[in-house]
Amino acid sequence: MRPDRSQRRIACLSGRMFAACGVLTILAAASGDCQAVRDSGGVRIVSSASPVWKGASVWRVDAKPLVEIGGGRVEGDDLGIVSAAVIAPPGRIVVGDKSVKAALVFDLTGNPIGRFGREGAGPGDFQTIGHMQLLAADSILIGNAGLGADIWSASGKLLQRTRMPLFRFPGVIVNPMPVGRMRSGHFVGIVSLGPFMLRPGGDSTFHFTSALAIVDRGGREVARVGPIPAGGDRWSTLVGGLHASDVLPFTSTTTVRVFGDRVYVATGQSFDILRYDAAGRLREIFRRDAQARTVRESERLAFRKWYAAGIERHAQTLEGRGNKTSAKLTREIDPVWLRKVPFPAALPAIENFVIDTRGYIWVDDYVSITDSVATWSVIDPTGRYLGSIARPRDSRTLFVGDTLILGLTEQDDVQLVRLYRIRRPTP
Repeated sequence: MRPDRSQRRIACLSGRMFAACGVLTILAAASGDCQAVRDSGGVRIVSSASPVWKGASVWRVDAKPLVEIGGGRVEGDDLGIVSAAVIAPPGRIVVGDKSVKAALVFDLTGNPIGRFGREGAGPGDFQTIGHMQLLAADSILIGNAGLGADIWSASGKLLQRTRMPLFRFPGVIVNPMPVGRMRSGHFVGIVSLGPFMLRPGGDSTFHFTSALAIVDRGGREVARVGPIPAGGDRWSTLVGGLHASDVLPFTSTTTVRVFGDRVYVATGQSFDILRYDAAGRLREIFRRDAQARTVRESERLAFRKWYAAGIERHAQTLEGRGNKTSAKLTREIDPVWLRKVPFPAALPAIENFVIDTRGYIWVDDYVSITDSVATWSVIDPTGRYLGSIARPRDSRTLFVGDTLILGLTEQDDVQLVRLYRIRRPTP
């Protein structure tokens, strides 16, 4: 029971994740009130105060989807837990489904045309199915934690498996979860460093951290970046000797994407997208200057109402399964958590972002529980804020191509992948 759009404040970034400090040198000014500076460490910072797009140059995305996958529209299109999706040539939609540990393949009309992979530990098997990245030559990287970075053809042939090495951090020895491959052949993975307690005692906040691991084609460590906030921080309280714990309201999550020989990271609290090179060095920060939005009383009330309804739905589900004792505890304990949980002072700026096939960054701007509209902020490959585009309110972007977008939404606990058309004016 947690809000789809729940995001949390992250107070600061550690180590090299700090926004540039020291002496700043102005490099250039561009249209749309965009300014590039370089700090004393050589990091290029691009700040945009207003959009570049004017009039007919604005891109648009059709409000009505072309195709909807999921929900039993046709036999074989049911989705369980979608982890990722891409559009691969020649016109295939490949959807990773964690619940069946397989990649489901559809045509551009939404009809199922096959699947590949299965649960297991051998060649062609998945222990989990995570991030996906469309590579050149009709191939797809699929993160397979514990087994490695798998590269498949869009037709379902396993082409390569690269084992990710164990990374050692203080108190942690873990395999990275693959998230992408660079043009150089280096692989990038996320290492979960686990939570640490910010406020010990009866009421406790658990802060989750991670790091980035860069490895070469042979699976050897090249560099590491972090620790960085992972997001999804939790708050716990004791109720009658039992722990009530859940994700904090309005909590942010960190997004990592790979494009070319670049790694992009956004923690979500502020509109900062950090770009690292293949050696793990921070090179650029793309920033959209926008005032932080405070958490209003109306948002607190809406969250409490939403969460309370979820408590009751969960209790009724337990009763329907014959778990009357668990249903009783749910109604007694969870409302105490809801009454006591602290709220942040400000909302995050970013929910998620995706890099399209041309190198443009499509940011899912944060949507509050009381917002009626949602937008993408589009950033060009040089870091300029081009403008904003209306997007489906309850959709999370999965993939952006030249003319098509895949988004994930949920209706009545059923996950749906929808295909939308992009309208980019000819220059």
